[in-house]
Amino acid sequence: MYSSSYTQGRFSYFITVAETGNITKAAQILHVSQPSLSQYLTRLEHDLGVRLLNRNTTPIALTEAGTIYLEYVRSVLALEKQLKIDLNRLKHGKDQTLTLGIPSQLIPMIFDSCIQNFINQHPDVDVKIVEGTSITTKKMLLDGLIDIAFFHTVERTEPLFTRRVLQEEALFLATSVDSPIVKDKQVLHNGKMIQLEEGDIPLLNEMHLISLGDHYFLHHLTLEYLHQLHVSPKNTITVPNLRAIGNYITKAKYNGITILANFITSQFLDTDRFVYLKPAGVPNPVWYLTMNAPANQTLSKSALAFWKSVPEKIDLR
Repeated sequence: MYSSSYTQGRFSYFITVAETGNITKAAQILHVSQPSLSQYLTRLEHDLGVRLLNRNTTPIALTEAGTIYLEYVRSVLALEKQLKIDLNRLKHGKDQTLTLGIPSQLIPMIFDSCIQNFINQHPDVDVKIVEGTSITTKKMLLDGLIDIAFFHTVERTEPLFTRRVLQEEALFLATSVDSPIVKDKQVLHNGKMIQLEEGDIPLLNEMHLISLGDHYFLHHLTLEYLHQLHVSPKNTITVPNLRAIGNYITKAKYNGITILANFITSQFLDTDRFVYLKPAGVPNPVWYLTMNAPANQTLSKSALAFWKSVPEKIDLR
């Protein structure tokens, strides 16, 4: 019998595997481990009593039962989404609704640049903003809980989404101006960039990583970049918000490093108390602020109107 544990919250797991044709790639998109995703699929097939995937092909192919199941879960998600729309319309007396998923740190900036003008032009639409992180807003979109999601990613395109890139931004390692690693180093443009030579890189291992935690996409991007540098920081100090990152990174006593973007530094109080680090020979990571809709679904009237109203490019600085 099909277990209730495989409800709509897990439907995105199967949909992602089906559409990517690769369990490892799907695990990366979902931010879960590859073994746990494989175990989920095995348990799902056991509960249903049929094989859903042919793992002997590249890319992985759906069996006939898998094709039927994919159609089923998509239908369930679509019906659940429509139910919420209909109930919300009944509750508020609105003809149209729009639900947006936005990382909490970005809500003020996206509201000013994208949402306020839409509200002014479409007063009949009931707009709901669901906050989260880049990871959770992406998952909410996959689960059919929101109409449109904003999030940062390193991928300009992904097969699961219709995507518009709103901003491209380089990220930089940063530390306090008084950090030992900065002493006597060459200062590059604008007085904010310090050149690190190859012999300086091992010194990063003695520093503390200041992070928002593994539920933030920036944390995973930071770990990937440090891995490229063959750096394993002494330990990690997990803080609750961007303001806390500023408080830790600008003080030499913490000897901390982090990765910063321009929209983050604009929220710091002591912007003169940190510098960027540029390791020689390793390019800085780049991420994109994106607006996303499900690739396999037609947008509602209100969602389509919002999509068209958003500027081609926005600047969060």
